[in-house]
Amino acid sequence: MTPRVALLGFFHESNTFASTRATEQQIRSLERYGDEIRAEHAGAGTVMAGYLDAAPQSWETVPLAYTELVPCGPLEPAAAARVRQVLLSQLREHGPFDAILLCLHGAAVSVDEHDLDGALLAAIREEVGPDPLIGVTLDLHANVTDRIVDNADVLAGYRTNPHVDARDRAMEVARAVADALRDGVRPTTVDVAVPTTITILAQGTGVAPMAPLMAAVEEAAQVEGVLTSSLFEGFPWADTPDIGMRVVITTRGDVAQAGELASDIAQRCWAARKAFVQPALVPRDAFRDLEEGTTLVLDVGDNIGGGATGDSTYLLSTAIAVGETSAVAIVVDPAAASLAAGVSVGETVELVVGQPALQVRARLLATSDGTYEDIGPTHVGHRYFDAGLTAALELETGQHLVVCSRSIMPSSAQQLRSLGLDPRSYRVVCAKGVHSPLAGYGAYVDHVRWADTPGVTSNDLSTLSYQYRPVPLFPFEDSSPNLAPRRPS
Repeated sequence: MTPRVALLGFFHESNTFASTRATEQQIRSLERYGDEIRAEHAGAGTVMAGYLDAAPQSWETVPLAYTELVPCGPLEPAAAARVRQVLLSQLREHGPFDAILLCLHGAAVSVDEHDLDGALLAAIREEVGPDPLIGVTLDLHANVTDRIVDNADVLAGYRTNPHVDARDRAMEVARAVADALRDGVRPTTVDVAVPTTITILAQGTGVAPMAPLMAAVEEAAQVEGVLTSSLFEGFPWADTPDIGMRVVITTRGDVAQAGELASDIAQRCWAARKAFVQPALVPRDAFRDLEEGTTLVLDVGDNIGGGATGDSTYLLSTAIAVGETSAVAIVVDPAAASLAAGVSVGETVELVVGQPALQVRARLLATSDGTYEDIGPTHVGHRYFDAGLTAALELETGQHLVVCSRSIMPSSAQQLRSLGLDPRSYRVVCAKGVHSPLAGYGAYVDHVRWADTPGVTSNDLSTLSYQYRPVPLFPFEDSSPNLAPRRPS
C-alpha cells in the first residue's frame, strides 16, 4: 500500500528575557497550508524544502500546515493554543497517516509552558497513536527535553552555525523514516544531557571549540547502523529547566552502540567547556584599527536571530561618535520608515530612530516595499524575505542607515543590495546577528568583528536574571556530571 506521510511544523525560538510576546493574530498571519507550503519552500534550503525533496515518489506526501516566526519573546496562551489546534485539526481532518515529518525549533516557550515543542510533539503523538512513525528536525539551538526525544522515532538537528544544512538534515530524517517504513524496523534513540551552556560567540561550528565536536558528530553519523547523529548547543536565552547541550543518536536498533557514541561526544563536550565562555569587543573597539576591505560588525546584544527587536542604535551611535563615515546600519523602526518614505528621493528629513532614541538629519536615497530574494546560501535556508516598508538614508554625519518596518532575520546582504547599496563600498557593515549573517554576507565582507552591545541577547550570561535554569549548569556551577546515556521511555 502507498504510505501516506504528513508534513507539518511550528518553528519559533523564544527569548524569555525579551519583553515582546507572540500573539494569536501573529500566528494566524503566518500560517501556511498545503500548496502554500510547496510554493514558499520550492528551491529553498529549508527543512520543509528538504522534506519535500526527499519524499519518495512511492509516498502520498501531504503538506498540512507550517508556521514560522522571527525569534521574539514567548507565545501568549491563546497563540500557543492556536498552534496546537491547527496542527492537531489538520492531522485529524486529513489523516490517517503512516508517518509524520515535523519541523520544530526546540526552544519554543509559551507564557504557561516552558517546553512548548515537547508539549506539541506529545499532543501529536497522542492524536495519531503509537503506530505512525514521527521524524523530527530541530534547530541546532534546541533545548532538547526528554519529552521531545520520547515522542520522536527519528530526531536530527542542524550541524552548522550559521545553519546552512537545514535541508540536508531534513532529507536525512525523511530517508530514515522511508527506510523504516520499507523495512518495518522501528528506529531507536539514546541521548545524553550535558549540563553546560555556551556563550553565543563560542557557538560557530567552523572554528574551535565547536568544530572538533561537530567533527565527532559527523564521524558518528558514518558508523554502520547510525541513522542520525546530533549535538545540540542549546539556547541560553530561554530561561527554562532544560537549558543545556544534548547529544542524540538514532540507530536501526543497536542501543549499546548508540549509547557508546553519545557518551563519547558528551564527554568531549564536557572536557571542552572552559572554551565555551568567550568575550566580545566593547562597541568602540569594534571600530578601531580596521583592516583594509569591508568589516562586518555584528550587534551581539540586539541579535534578531536570538529574539531581540532589531531597533538598537548603539552601533550606529558608536560609528557617529568615533567618526566612522563609511558605515551602514539597519534599524527596525516602522514609524521612522514611514516618515522617511514620505519624502522624495534626494530630499532631507529629520527623524528620531530606534532605541535609545537617536535624532538624525538625513537625505533619502531610496525606498522599497522591503521584499527581496536570496537563492543562498542563507541561514536556515530562507529564500524569500519581507522587511516591510523600508527607506535608505544618508545621514548628515556621513553614515548610511536603512530603516525598515518589520524585524527580519539579518541573514542576507540582499537587504542592502535591493536598495542599491553595495556592501563592498563600505568599510563597516553593521548587522544585528552573531552567526546568522555570516553565510549571506560572506561574499561581501573581508573581516568579522563582534560587539557586545547591551540587550536581551547579551553574550555575558551573568547579566541575565535566570529563575528556572537547571542547577548545576556550567559556567554558573562546575561540578562533575553524570553523562550516562538515557534511552527514551
